[in-house]
Amino acid sequence: MKGTSPLARGKELKIGARKVLEGLKAGDSLAIDGVCLTVTEVDRPSFSVQAVESTLRETTLGSMKFGDKLNLERSLSLSDRLGGHFVSGHIDTVGMIRERVGGSFTMEVARRFSPLLVEKGSVAINGVSITVSRIQGNRFSFSLIPYTLKATNLGEKRVGDRVNVEFDLLGKYLTKPKI
Repeated sequence: MKGTSPLARGKELKIGARKVLEGLKAGDSLAIDGVCLTVTEVDRPSFSVQAVESTLRETTLGSMKFGDKLNLERSLSLSDRLGGHFVSGHIDTVGMIRERVGGSFTMEVARRFSPLLVEKGSVAINGVSITVSRIQGNRFSFSLIPYTLKATNLGEKRVGDRVNVEFDLLGKYLTKPKI
């Protein structure tokens, strides 16, 4: 991240990038550490987005600082191939890394999110779609291949770090209580 500017009700974030800039324009949606935001300005080699107070409070974006490495992902185009899990960029909660050994992680989320965890199901961590390998209460484990550790900011994450968590979209609809 390159910097922030205060807004009346939030912050403007200026983010340096290379790969996502091609064809990027104001009004486009872009996921930043899994949080879907609208691009407000493109000023190569960077772009700007605005985040409202609730987004800053309910995700890790509020604690970002200059120089942080961020996961950036452009929105899916209707003509694109679907090659992973459904991820919307609507963060459900912030989780904490409780254990890490190499590429194997154990995460903890608030207990109320436990029903959304499914072994061999998907969860997005900082926008990176992963497969849950094991569940113990409100903790779940997953492993990442060396490529993902290098290509995302998850390789830099340590025990105690907070990350954005988005649960499987289909699972959220299936567990929604009937009214």
